Amino acid sequence: ANNFKGFHNWYQFLLEQQRNPTQTRNIAFNTRGNRPAFVGNRLPYFMRGLTFRWRGVNKAPQGSTSCMFVGTSPAFDLAMFTACVLIGRAPGVGVIGGNGNRVTDCECNIHVPARSLPQSLIQFKTVENPQNEKVVTAYPTNVR
Repeated sequence: ANNFKGFHNWYQFLLEQQRNPTQTRNIAFNTRGNRPAFVGNRLPYFMRGLTFRWRGVNKAPQGSTSCMFVGTSPAFDLAMFTACVLIGRAPGVGVIGGNGNRVTDCECNIHVPARSLPQSLIQFKTVENPQNEKVVTAYPTNVR
């Protein structure tokens, strides 16, 4: 394969970097407009526009990027994405795309009183195959 999809989990990205630092190359942030590549003034921390080569293969399709929460636990990620998948299964919520997959856009407000950061609105997307109910992909799209 000449390209790959996915790679939206900061912890997996970190493990891959630690396992073999030379396998991830050409790391860059390609952002559009005035949106920052790293959102550090909200929780959860968030990166957008990440492009790279991994094991000699480009992030695909050409021009696509990875977005990921930074510093979140796997339990947090799974909880957010699972809730979005379940919400998308409700009648009239998830949208069936041209390839037959159910696409759901979700939003959630988060506030951590112990931190001095303002409330965050996190936005994320899940894609599910409605035939076998398997998640194709799930990733954050914005934190503001």
